Amino acid sequence: SKNLHKIFRYLLTMIFYLFINSVFILKFQEKDYTLESQFLSEFASFSFGFFLMYLGLHLLSDFLYVIKCYPKWLDKNRGKEFLIFSSVIVSLYVFGYVSARITSYNSYDIIVNKPNIDLKVAVIADLHLGNHMVSGERLVKIAKKVNEYNPDLVLFLGDQFDYYKSPVDFASYEQGFKEFNAKLGKFAVVGNHEYYGDSFFLISSKLHDLGIFTLRDRKKAFDNFEIISRDDKIMETAKSLKGFNVDNNKLSIVLSHRPDKIRIDEAVNEKIDLMISGHTHGGQVFPLNLIIKYGFGLRSKKIEDTNLFISSGVGGFYPLIRLFTDSEVAFLNIKSN
Repeated sequence: SKNLHKIFRYLLTMIFYLFINSVFILKFQEKDYTLESQFLSEFASFSFGFFLMYLGLHLLSDFLYVIKCYPKWLDKNRGKEFLIFSSVIVSLYVFGYVSARITSYNSYDIIVNKPNIDLKVAVIADLHLGNHMVSGERLVKIAKKVNEYNPDLVLFLGDQFDYYKSPVDFASYEQGFKEFNAKLGKFAVVGNHEYYGDSFFLISSKLHDLGIFTLRDRKKAFDNFEIISRDDKIMETAKSLKGFNVDNNKLSIVLSHRPDKIRIDEAVNEKIDLMISGHTHGGQVFPLNLIIKYGFGLRSKKIEDTNLFISSGVGGFYPLIRLFTDSEVAFLNIKSN
């Protein structure tokens, strides 16, 4: 059993180094989409997820051992320990892989202190298209479900794409973007991943052709409300919220991909009615979801007069799984108090 345990440790080390190599190759490969890139992406995700879960289980077992709660029958049999650890890891990964590809449609009521407000807003954050978690077919299904909600606005909250490789890659999602309908418009804001592939302007242009307008540090006014978009903070063009001349007689909605404390404080100080964000993926995997929810209190809450909503998003980043978090499209029912 000791030899088996040593073999398993060697296997873990090999998988970790293969993960590093896979990510390195993906980072510097040509931008053409290939089956090889898909395989490397999936393998990098699996190996990283495997490593994290193995590490987590060992930390848990070490903690139980320190407090003298570790099962004696397991401590004396490394072979059984190996089999149990392996079974748990594989089961969690399969569960997480499937969970990440099942979309939840969650409805939230947002009460605001402005008169005559009755808005239905569909929020789609962190699609991360291109990393194979959200396919073109899945995007079409999401669009059809959103249309059943009959929203006034459809808002894409940044990180629409992970890596923009070629027009062919975009074409696989084009039909999905075309399907979305909204009475008052479809808008997108910029996340950090939009800039990683150096093709932000091309992506924005293609979305514009499909009726989805990317707002970068701009204000869009309607009859009784206004949308204020924040560019991602990595851009030097991002400006202070004070520069938007917020009309406090109207419902004000700030769209910011990252729910940074600076952005939240600005929204509270300017008496913004609602700030909508993404970026966190709701923690994506356990136990990060608990840290995000209870450690930082990021989900849905109210600070003074400002409502804060952070969607857990649809897609995700490495590892390409979700453990005990929703792959979410959020329906916000915004109504007057």
